[in-house]
Amino acid sequence: MIILLYSDKGYEKMVDAFLQSRNYCKREDITVLYYSVGFDCELDYPNLIKVRWEIDPAKPDLTYYKAELLLDGLKYSDTVCFMDCDIVLGKRFNPETIENKDLDYPLCCRGPVEFVWVYRYFPDGTTLRIDENNLMDYFNIKNRGTYIWASMISYNQKCRDFLEEWDSILKNSYLLKNKGHYFPFREETA
Repeated sequence: MIILLYSDKGYEKMVDAFLQSRNYCKREDITVLYYSVGFDCELDYPNLIKVRWEIDPAKPDLTYYKAELLLDGLKYSDTVCFMDCDIVLGKRFNPETIENKDLDYPLCCRGPVEFVWVYRYFPDGTTLRIDENNLMDYFNIKNRGTYIWASMISYNQKCRDFLEEWDSILKNSYLLKNKGHYFPFREETA
């Protein structure tokens, strides 16, 4: 299994801290695949694969790269664990406990709340609560599941179909034109 990280130049110091944390937990043997979005990374660590990824002006922000980068990561290993670049590894870190070897769906983490929403406030004093229901209605999904946080995603080659569908939703130009309505939590909504 490899660990996949990505960031723009502004978050590169977070990636540096993550890479240093491999030493802290005595797991410098873990290969890290790092996608540097829009810049050439100059970090130099053992077992670090650096891939420059070009900026896509159609993407509203960095989170919308996640699904396509996870798919690309399968070129480097049959099992991958994506982690947000602001994570650091602790002494008890054990990659075997999070490796997804054969499920056909990714393993993700659950967050501190199971129902998330945002409020949009209007000048006339009215408010609008927005959650995943607009996207569910668009795809005619009647029942919601548990909200999954996308800060850590363990997956394998059998998850490709799931990742491709997620990626296609995030690239849907109609949905992107109305991203505040359909993606209140950006890539996690999809």
